[in-house]
Amino acid sequence: MKELQSGYYSQAGILVLGVRVLDKKVKIYKGYNFRVLDIPGYEKITFGCPPGIVKDFARREEDLTSHYILPTRTLVKGKNNFDFEFIVYNFLFIRSQKSKINIYCTQDQKERFHAIMSETLFGPTLHQMLCAQFRSFMKRSGFTSGENTRFEKYLLSLSRDKKLLGKLQGMMETQVSAEVLLKELSSHFKKILKTKAWMQKQSKSPANLFAKNTLQCFQLQREMELFSLTRDCTREEFLDRLVEFHLFGKDKTVTLQSKESSRKKLNVVQVSPSYFEIYEGKKLKAELDFNEIDSPLIPETINLLDRPFLGATFLGVGSGFSANRRNSCMILWAEGKGLMVDAFSDNNEALLAHGITENDVGSMFLSHVHSDHDAGFIEKILSGQRLKVMTSRIIFESFLRKIEAITLFPCEVIESFIDFIELEPKKKIKLPECKNTYIEFDYSFHSIPSGRLVLTYKDKNGKEKSISHSGDTKYDRELIHRWYEQGIFSRNRYQAIMGFIWDADLIIHEVGGGQLHTEFGALTELKPEIAKKMILTHQHKSSINHPYFHFADEGETRAVIPMPKKKGPTTLEFLKEISLFQGVGASALKNLEKKSKAVHYNPGDTVFTKNDIGETFYVILDGFAEIILGGKMNAIYEKGMFFGELAITTDNPLRRGTVRALSKLTLLEISKKLYLDSGLPTIMDDFYRLDNHFSEVVRPSLVASLGFGSLAHWKKGEHIFPKKSEEAPVYLLLSGQVKVSCGKGKKIAFLSSGDIMGEISEWKTIVKKADILADSDKVFAVQLEPDQITQIFKLYPSFYGTVYQKIKKLEARLSKN
Repeated sequence: MKELQSGYYSQAGILVLGVRVLDKKVKIYKGYNFRVLDIPGYEKITFGCPPGIVKDFARREEDLTSHYILPTRTLVKGKNNFDFEFIVYNFLFIRSQKSKINIYCTQDQKERFHAIMSETLFGPTLHQMLCAQFRSFMKRSGFTSGENTRFEKYLLSLSRDKKLLGKLQGMMETQVSAEVLLKELSSHFKKILKTKAWMQKQSKSPANLFAKNTLQCFQLQREMELFSLTRDCTREEFLDRLVEFHLFGKDKTVTLQSKESSRKKLNVVQVSPSYFEIYEGKKLKAELDFNEIDSPLIPETINLLDRPFLGATFLGVGSGFSANRRNSCMILWAEGKGLMVDAFSDNNEALLAHGITENDVGSMFLSHVHSDHDAGFIEKILSGQRLKVMTSRIIFESFLRKIEAITLFPCEVIESFIDFIELEPKKKIKLPECKNTYIEFDYSFHSIPSGRLVLTYKDKNGKEKSISHSGDTKYDRELIHRWYEQGIFSRNRYQAIMGFIWDADLIIHEVGGGQLHTEFGALTELKPEIAKKMILTHQHKSSINHPYFHFADEGETRAVIPMPKKKGPTTLEFLKEISLFQGVGASALKNLEKKSKAVHYNPGDTVFTKNDIGETFYVILDGFAEIILGGKMNAIYEKGMFFGELAITTDNPLRRGTVRALSKLTLLEISKKLYLDSGLPTIMDDFYRLDNHFSEVVRPSLVASLGFGSLAHWKKGEHIFPKKSEEAPVYLLLSGQVKVSCGKGKKIAFLSSGDIMGEISEWKTIVKKADILADSDKVFAVQLEPDQITQIFKLYPSFYGTVYQKIKKLEARLSKN
């Protein structure tokens, strides 16, 4: 795939990828998913705000503009165009000429901006941390909804208990141990709990738990206060000093004043969501369309990665400001399986470039919610399959609130997309999918709650090897010791900050510098035997050659234990894990594997071409293949995906596209007869045309899941759901149009391909109240059992997210008079 080159466009009257200039004096710079409008007499104006925008300006050695116009649609195909964090940080910490940021947006976007910055610039409140820290306690206690509300109100009063918190602060200033602090707190809570018996439903010693959780949250708050920007004002007041908002009016217009003349103004009209027209007076100057996203650069060939048994691969080694480095992100390998630590935007493309498949990475560790570390999480959650996310509950709930503000999905819906694995300080748990590797978590020392980790592998002889990662942290021995003497930390916390990571065989440490990060000079005091084990990442400045320390390079892999030369899973074991084959009996699957054959291709080889007669079906056993439709790359398939089924399961025997090897490629070739005899599902072309709000491509595994449903069809005027039906089935609409009407036909909405109808919680009230009829001659749908659709929703968040969006829009249409 070829990426449009960045640069200025000024060719009058010609539409180039969403940009049209109608005045030869007007220039528009095309950045990656943003545009900069340059009109003589006016300040430059940036449209859109994607991750990485700060790096683009830095590469061109230009100052960021002070004016930003936001499209209504800030999330396009799973890509976020609402990432202001590093623009704010730039204006706060780097920009030499102080000025306000001017943001042109809707009232809703203004409120969401405040919500996001509250989490990232200031961090969670003490009350929010307490609620998160006690979340598992609330679940174990079996509280009713009313009791949950009552308990959270109690935690609010606890967060405001100046007498108790003042006493804690005074004790810490005498440098007592955590044991003394916990004893004092436990005594306090025993007295409280005697009057609140309802809090003690399931817990044997709740006072000790209350003491531990409260001390943890209080300590984090004390650390955050060291970096606080709001000592003399509220969060809202601080943002108002930094940012000036200009809201779109009812006419969908905002106005910008000329810097040269008070009589000249620009009117920016958002004619339709994310489509802008720019006028000076009544003269149209330019048009911008943000309804499509720019395509990332995809390599022409891919070399598959030789994974270590225990080690690390560095996908990005830079800070959020470093112009020519990707943000810090790595995969820690344990028993050959990957744990991704943080994720930058377009992370999937980086995996491809280094020959790593999604299947290679089973879990993700979220260190904290600054956008240089979490921007890729939202893309992965909404566009891919279900993820396992590991972090503390405090960090996770901060992430949920932030993503709610970005996507407008409620926190509980976002959480349902994720398999969350809670990590607690100094508590080892087994790493998912591993037999002998454990992960231990602790909080690092940063401006908001941030995590660090140690991975430890123990072999059959009891010998251990480990990898540690510092997370974002301000490691400065002299400064930390001074704060300890001032009573900021308990003795135990002080020792933890200064220790935890140094015994590992491979130590990964950040060197972001500045007020919030570690300066390289602070690490040079370490002993040579420790320094020689270290790899430095999150680099803000240029790397240097050093006799001990090593600065990580992008794409570098470091092995602590090389991968032993042994056979991987058999083809039969591999097929059992693929959704397409999970409905096939054991003997039939064994027969299929036996009668199929493995075929091999080199990078650039063609597997088949569009309009070839199809007699075979393919499963990717290893490597990457590109799917080419209409002469353009449409998708990249990897290990575990399949293709070629349409030509052998439908009436059209022609190949729908061209498939080419991007890397060394190993395929399992299955004949048409063998496919049909094995009871594999019939898959229709319409499955691949389903609308997905978050991704350009429908995943083959989702298609396979839909293929196990039965086909239903209706003629125009027929009822989709019989009036006397007690339980409505679930239908996924493939083609045709369905009419939904309420209130004697006054409220009408129409459904089409990709819409879902039936017995799911979001649809129940619609089925009961509405009249639902086929509105075209040929309406086709897949009928699924309730447990099938529940499983599909669980496995494919992007599909559920699309359905959720569609149903909410349907409800909104039906509620209008």
